[in-house]
Amino acid sequence: RLVLAGESAGANLVTAAACAHSFARPEPFAAVASALPVSAVVPLCGILDVTRPEQFRALARTSPWVQQRIELVCHGYAPHACPGDLASPLSILESDAEPARPLPPFATSAGDADPIVDDTRRLEAALAKRGVARSVTVHPGEAHAFQALFWREEAKRAWEGCFSFLEEHVVARA
Repeated sequence: RLVLAGESAGANLVTAAACAHSFARPEPFAAVASALPVSAVVPLCGILDVTRPEQFRALARTSPWVQQRIELVCHGYAPHACPGDLASPLSILESDAEPARPLPPFATSAGDADPIVDDTRRLEAALAKRGVARSVTVHPGEAHAFQALFWREEAKRAWEGCFSFLEEHVVARA
């Protein structure tokens, strides 16, 4: 039983690993990922599409400084990324590509005050379209990576939801 979990940039990495696990990919390491016994994926508050950082410019809630940081992160992470690259796993999940192996269940959360919350919403829609078991929760008033503040009530609720999902989809099925 292997659960891939990551927050923020780590959410991108674990979602990319899940795509490498489930889709036939040309990257050499994808063969290793495809053999992993992935039971679930927990990508929290991730930026999951680095090919279009400008998508966040239109959001009134995002200050110019934050917009610049998002663009710097995207360009620094994968300066030549194209849709369909593992650097933008959301573009793979939103595509019509058929997975070679079933996608594992996903449990994720983000705050609605997070400037990149729309990638979590897009992830939910992509997983729903594919019929993937999922738990996606957007927490009101919470900022980016609020789950790390585990002593706060909303973070506790986020973790309780995540652990309940994992109990149902990983532990109970073992």
